[in-house]
Amino acid sequence: MEKRLSAWETRRQFGKVLKDISSNNASVVVEVHGEAVAAVVPLEDYLQLKRQRSSFYDQIRKISDRVNLSEEEAAPIIAQAMRETGRLPE
Repeated sequence: MEKRLSAWETRRQFGKVLKDISSNNASVVVEVHGEAVAAVVPLEDYLQLKRQRSSFYDQIRKISDRVNLSEEEAAPIIAQAMRETGRLPE
């Protein structure tokens, strides 16, 4: 379950927020002036994201080695792939 809280409310209820995250596997999106700026998630979710990110970059390195492109040649291809997967803004 995901909640949205202002930064002020998150700070005011931080102990309760942490308990909810650890007990209920909840996530909290922290907003400043109505704009999402951070997320507080269960540790296992964070560790899984780190593993996926590491795996993603390992795959990029392997592909780069196979195609033998320079960094300058690979950069626009990588940027386009990241845009298409939502990892890089337009």
